[in-house]
Amino acid sequence: MGRTVGRCAATVRGLFTRRRAEQATRDLSSAARALATTCQTGPAARSAGGTTDPPVLAAARTTPPAPIAVRTLRPGGGAVAFGLGAAQAAFAATFRGPRDRFWPRMTTTGLALGTYAVLARPALRHTRIRPWDLLLGAASAALLYRTFALGDRFARRFVPSGSRDIAEIYALRELRPRSEIALRLVTVVAPAEELFWRGLVQEGLMLRFGRWRGAALAAAAYGGVHGVTGNVTLVGAASVAGAHWCALYAAGVPLGALIVSHQLWDVWIFLLQPTGAVSTPV
Repeated sequence: MGRTVGRCAATVRGLFTRRRAEQATRDLSSAARALATTCQTGPAARSAGGTTDPPVLAAARTTPPAPIAVRTLRPGGGAVAFGLGAAQAAFAATFRGPRDRFWPRMTTTGLALGTYAVLARPALRHTRIRPWDLLLGAASAALLYRTFALGDRFARRFVPSGSRDIAEIYALRELRPRSEIALRLVTVVAPAEELFWRGLVQEGLMLRFGRWRGAALAAAAYGGVHGVTGNVTLVGAASVAGAHWCALYAAGVPLGALIVSHQLWDVWIFLLQPTGAVSTPV
């Protein structure tokens, strides 16, 4: 009797053990299937607005990435300082060199300064002239021409050497054919000056001293570099023109529009329609 009871108890324990093992196996299989389903349906559920990711994965997906350092495309103080020194030397060589070589030297100066500006600030390579820039540039040139028409009368009346200074400036257009001078001004000199003086120098000064203070310093530098000419009226004229373009650039006018303004103004005031009577100096 005792042996029979013991065998029955052992059989019962074996049945319970096998059932627990089978249940554990089924539980593991269910968990594996659930995990596989989650991995397969997770992307679709996320795209539909679901939240089937486990909490750890969900937290990892919502954690913002670390910020990436971006290299600035604005010029540094060293590039601006070196450029101003180079401009001073180049303008001295241009205006104080042999007079019959003025236009080749002026073109070389423009090429050198424009190239330096693009190398020092690579973003300038993306400068474009768009249709809207043509209209804006023409309006800017017209306004500046009107300003110079008033300044011409002021210089002739109140500046002792005004008439002589103006005649010396316009005498430069007799050194080469008018069509050649126009080509040099439009294709090299005007674009290069805007790239260098506004795109590089003013941009760097505004970065260092603020928008309007930087613009004022850039205008002063543009006028001051003409001091090597010894022509008081030319220095004043360059300062006014520089202030005009610098103010527009600081106000947000695109560089492309300023290039158009400079091109039109150079050709119009220097070759086509001087602001006053012009006579060749003796």
